[in-house]
Amino acid sequence: MNKYAITEEERETHWNYCEANKLPFITLKDCGGDYSEIFIDVTNLPIPLEDLSLKLKEYYFTYLEFLLLDDKIFDNYKDQYYYFLFLVKKEHSSKIGNYVFDYIKEQWLK
Repeated sequence: MNKYAITEEERETHWNYCEANKLPFITLKDCGGDYSEIFIDVTNLPIPLEDLSLKLKEYYFTYLEFLLLDDKIFDNYKDQYYYFLFLVKKEHSSKIGNYVFDYIKEQWLK
């Protein structure tokens, strides 16, 4: 089982699988250059969205701080109400996608 979808062709199949199994739906999108976007959809799951969003925001800001990522390109992602869209370094996107999936599944869907 893939924990995220990358291509448009994968998204529908991945969405259907996640919906049927009550799992987080995650996509990775190449933004060109050195960056990728990670999108998380948990709206159909029994999760307190604001609580999860606050935790993801905390982890995201730690990621930016730890890797000294202070480029202006990240500013567009810092003021979201719900933290379900992140810009990350492309080289980290698949690992973060996997970790976010596992984190939500294991910590929020017990």
